[in-house]
Amino acid sequence: MKPNFARMSRSELKAYVRRNRDDWEALDILVSRRTPDSEATWYAPMVTAEGVPIEENIRLGEQVIQERIALEREKQLIMTDIERETEYNRLIEYMIIAAEKYIKLPLIEEKNKINQESQNQ
Repeated sequence: MKPNFARMSRSELKAYVRRNRDDWEALDILVSRRTPDSEATWYAPMVTAEGVPIEENIRLGEQVIQERIALEREKQLIMTDIERETEYNRLIEYMIIAAEKYIKLPLIEEKNKINQESQNQ
């Protein structure tokens, strides 16, 4: 029995297609869900039909590439900051847990000592 592809999320359907490469129906449904090319950015050709470079289009292409590189670097820096903050928060949590254990340890030892004394009596 085939799963209900309509109820699957995109990521679930992708995972299913990876596991079931021969299921063409699932692949067709996955492809039909993709974002249309109308949302893509189309750029002018870099050369004419005769192969002559179009300098202005080449310049614009280089500019777009530089902007994309800068955007990717910015994303990496943001992720680095997020990862750093996450690691910092994790360390703080460990320190709090360690401090709580350190504070509770003498109390637990005292309680065990009292229990031991009461059992001996």
